[in-house]
Amino acid sequence: MEKAVEKTEENRERKSAEQGPEDLYAFLLPYAEEEIRTIRAQTGVPMREAAVLGKGLLFQRLKDLTEPTVQAMLEENLCSINPAVTLSPHFASEADRERALRETAAQLRRPEGNPFARYPLLEQDAGRIRENFRSFLIGFLHRLDENRAQIERGLLQGRSMGALLSLSASGADSHLHGQCALRVGTEGGVFYYKPRDSRLDRLYREITERFCPDDTRAPLAVCGEGFGFIECMKTAPVQSREEVSQYYEHFGALTALFRFLGTSDMHYENILACGVYPAAIDMETLFTPASDPYQGCEIASVDEMNPVWRDLFFSTQSTLVLPMMLQGKAQISPLLRGNAETARCLPVLDGKPISIYGFEESYIGGFSRMYDRLLRCADAARDALACGMRVERCTGAHPGRPEQAF
Repeated sequence: MEKAVEKTEENRERKSAEQGPEDLYAFLLPYAEEEIRTIRAQTGVPMREAAVLGKGLLFQRLKDLTEPTVQAMLEENLCSINPAVTLSPHFASEADRERALRETAAQLRRPEGNPFARYPLLEQDAGRIRENFRSFLIGFLHRLDENRAQIERGLLQGRSMGALLSLSASGADSHLHGQCALRVGTEGGVFYYKPRDSRLDRLYREITERFCPDDTRAPLAVCGEGFGFIECMKTAPVQSREEVSQYYEHFGALTALFRFLGTSDMHYENILACGVYPAAIDMETLFTPASDPYQGCEIASVDEMNPVWRDLFFSTQSTLVLPMMLQGKAQISPLLRGNAETARCLPVLDGKPISIYGFEESYIGGFSRMYDRLLRCADAARDALACGMRVERCTGAHPGRPEQAF
């Protein structure tokens, strides 16, 4: 019976590989499959099937590592086929590109053409990636199994988690020795795994419930030592322009809370539009200490700073909510970012994302209302935060840490 099950699993893996990524990177599949077999051998029976879902995650990491080399090989072959391409890529015909793809794929399948054989340092890096991924995935699977009952009670409304159906990194950066957030799909529902201190998420929910329960929604959290499982917040459209106005009034109030707490990194990827409520979904920068406000200058206090720089540094600009261009190329504000792929941060009316244009007064009104309220109860708010931080002893993150996206 066990041999039959193993044979079925092998066939499933082989079929998955045949239907997998493009042929150009097919040479990476054996490495990913070998690592998954090693992981399955080190996990218990209930988690062996789930471990297979990690193959795509590892494959992507190996692809990210080898992509510059593979693309250089592709370009080299394309120039060999059509030397005019060295002057401009526009000289390459579709037939030239297809031939270059075929020749590069064939080259990569040969042992001597493998990037790991050509560049031994890449093989060392791949070994570290595999080792880190193995530790990461095994740790995740054990934590998932150990916290199953709490997840079912706290995040799935009492539903049984059932089998693990999907794992995806959802664009999350990989740092801290290959750790990254995961979107976890199960038979009972979807939630997120975060390999960091998630008690900040729980503390943030307590703060919003106390000071602005009518302006936002915050996800539930099941917290462990240095990790957490977080509720999957769902976006929802609005039904009228009046509700769009309500959304931006609530967002103004939420921005005031961010300003009060010293929160940063609230760009378009970290905000969801849940009907008339904006929801922050990544709270690792809930409290961000000011980093070198003097910018290396030998001055005694902030009073000696350049007034323009001082006002900007200690303003709401640091939250990243207000309009801002990333390196002068892309708008990262959740008030404006609104193409089809990133409209999750904007209220959607009749299928169209609606930016803040035309609703500025609602936003400013909400900000003023909450700012004044926080000033009136500043002492109580500070006491609540101090108490919460003492109880939780939370660990946050500074947004300047080295990541793939920086």
